[in-house]
Amino acid sequence: MNHLGIPYKMVTIRKMVRRLRKRLRIRSTAKRPKTITVKIDRESFKNGYDPLVKSIDYGYSKMAKITVAKCDRLSKLGNRKQAKNIFNEWLSNRKGDKGRSGKQKPYCFDELKKLDVCEHEFGECLIGAANKTKSGFKVRFLNNKGSDSYVHHVSAFANSTNENCIHSVEMLETVSSSKKDPEARTISHLCGNGGCARPGHLRIEKKSVNDERTHCHFLLRRSQSRNQSEMIRLACPHTPKCFVNMYKINTPYY
Repeated sequence: MNHLGIPYKMVTIRKMVRRLRKRLRIRSTAKRPKTITVKIDRESFKNGYDPLVKSIDYGYSKMAKITVAKCDRLSKLGNRKQAKNIFNEWLSNRKGDKGRSGKQKPYCFDELKKLDVCEHEFGECLIGAANKTKSGFKVRFLNNKGSDSYVHHVSAFANSTNENCIHSVEMLETVSSSKKDPEARTISHLCGNGGCARPGHLRIEKKSVNDERTHCHFLLRRSQSRNQSEMIRLACPHTPKCFVNMYKINTPYY
């Protein structure tokens, strides 16, 4: 016993824990994560299919069945087959391909520079050119007049056309176009990249949960190492757990 009445064995353990924490802190912040080049197999996502359907449990079977009025459902939900064609065209276009107007066709990056900071089982994002608005990333979609639609809506609609899909039509019909109610269902980006169009990086859930995920993504994007991001993900209360893919497009990390 020391003068405070604490057993010497307990004091020794506490000292060891402090030393281990200090070492972990030094190792995790000593240098920035390295930048690596990643390849994206665009062909594997044809028709909106995502291989993650075989390995990730999105928890849809446990979600309560709810009814949303048709007037409050996502617009263009009935145009899923057309969404699949648009999605396939987006996957097949390459840099340098030009449309009738002479402008570059929208295309998906098949090679990206990535900050290797977060280890997870969700794979890479599908990212392409999109216009960022206050409410999200939009692309020209679904009619000759060129109306705007969110990239993740296009992705989810295309995915729902597959027999073995992640986001079924029945689940998409529970998503509300109005986001005022925290209990209303929305489509979240598990990866935190608003411009990502990979079906497996999306999840239908309450708006309140979607808002909570922004805090996890904020911390993960400021992680200095895999050790730190692993600790943040362990503390993440969401299902599936949040993660980030940080790509260098132009100069900033996406």
